[in-house]
Amino acid sequence: MRQANPSPPTPPKRPGRRQRDSRVTEGTQYSDFLAPKYWGAWLFIGFMYVIGYIPGKVRIGLAHILTPLAMRLARSRHHIAKTNIDLCFPEKTEAERKKLVRDTFFANVLGFFETADSWVRPIERMRSRVHWEGVEHLDAAEKDGQGVLLVGGHFAILDMAGALFGLIKPYDLVYRKHDNALLNYFMTRSRERWCERTLARRDMKGLIRSLREGRIVWYAPDQDYGRHCRSPVEMTSPMRPVLIPGWKAVYGKRQTSICGCTSVLKPGQRASLLFINVITWHCA
Repeated sequence: MRQANPSPPTPPKRPGRRQRDSRVTEGTQYSDFLAPKYWGAWLFIGFMYVIGYIPGKVRIGLAHILTPLAMRLARSRHHIAKTNIDLCFPEKTEAERKKLVRDTFFANVLGFFETADSWVRPIERMRSRVHWEGVEHLDAAEKDGQGVLLVGGHFAILDMAGALFGLIKPYDLVYRKHDNALLNYFMTRSRERWCERTLARRDMKGLIRSLREGRIVWYAPDQDYGRHCRSPVEMTSPMRPVLIPGWKAVYGKRQTSICGCTSVLKPGQRASLLFINVITWHCA
């Protein structure tokens, strides 16, 4: 009798975007990433520590110097920014729109420095530099122990805003995993200093579990991952028809609220975090 050929071994999971598990930092440590393929990532982490400790005024000056270089090097991003601004602000003059494009690049360069700051330095020192507005909307959404979906955007201040938010509220956040396992571990471990849980964007079970436990979950749904996984919506469309039908389908007969959040950090000024009561919704 002929013996059946053994089935081929199952290939190991590829770290990064295919991974659904959110528990990145459990059972892992930096000593697991000493192989030569991670040496470039180690250099980047060292660079983040250097720029994270640059004084604020020097950081702003460097951002002004690097902005023209970034605009020349990132030509596709420059084209996208210019096109979007031209479409959104046709009433402005060409000079005003050019300034908006430059301001956008400046905000992103400065935001990179601020991200490094939030990842490598203690955030408590920033408490006196934050202005909170509309926190009562968030408090109202939390009433009766229901979960809160905090909807924000991928602004340049994203990580710094998340760190500042952790000063007043415990919360979980949804994020996209980095394809490099070491950088993903570094990023996740850094964020877990100021939030309680990090949820991979594919980990819908973890997200729903957090909401059912009455927790705040920060979710930024504005990134474009391709035509196969997006539903185009006009910027001026109301959020209710977009969010509620699909969310009720997965969340079921539970209570939750959806609260909007935006953030502003102007050079040399106090950071502002604004909470807007977009939707307060109770499932039947």
